[in-house]
Amino acid sequence: MRFIDVITTALEQIRVNKLRSFFTLLGIIVSVAFLVAVVAIISGMNAYVKENLASALIGANTFQVRRTPIRIGLFDDEEWKRLQRRPRITEADAAAVIAAVPEAVAVSMQSGWPTPIADIVWRDRTQADVVILGVTAPYQVVQDYVFDNGRPISDVDVRNHQSVAVIGADVAEKLFEHVNPVGQDIRILGQRFTVIGTGSHSTDSCSCRSRTSRCSTGVGRRTLCPSRCRRRFS
Repeated sequence: MRFIDVITTALEQIRVNKLRSFFTLLGIIVSVAFLVAVVAIISGMNAYVKENLASALIGANTFQVRRTPIRIGLFDDEEWKRLQRRPRITEADAAAVIAAVPEAVAVSMQSGWPTPIADIVWRDRTQADVVILGVTAPYQVVQDYVFDNGRPISDVDVRNHQSVAVIGADVAEKLFEHVNPVGQDIRILGQRFTVIGTGSHSTDSCSCRSRTSRCSTGVGRRTLCPSRCRRRFS
């Protein structure tokens, strides 16, 4: 049979069986549309988890070495006592990670759990319930922080024990409104910090560095600061 005969026969069957042809075509269209929709939904969910959950918690393409595990809910007394017997993570441990993973883009330190929650005060205004964490400068690289104004915390700030802070976009808007936060002095638990930068809405956090250790602060119920800074705020 010639190819033209095959085409002619197929068209003739479509003409003769219009209803069956319609439902066959409809089934194909619905199936393809459903497949495309499922792929789009899965891709969207993956992007959401990566950008809003994974990146916010530990950062994309990162891993953590922790003294206590990430857990939803409370530890029982026996488990908590067992966790407290674990050795504290130190700068020597961070140096060991750097030596073991030389191709890492950044290796940072962050204070452990539980993290303190404090108010940030500027003049007569207060931003309540901000989680205070301590961080080293590379933490901002690990977490992909984006800055709208000013600059991030640097290694020089950490090394010289500068009392500086980088606040998140929500903190800047609610605390300072139409005033440029950069250069302003804020107080956290009575200690003064100078704002050196503001994060973007995609970051929605803040960092700071005390005279005795690195730290950062942010809204959205979380903030940053290494163990020595965290002990100062405890």
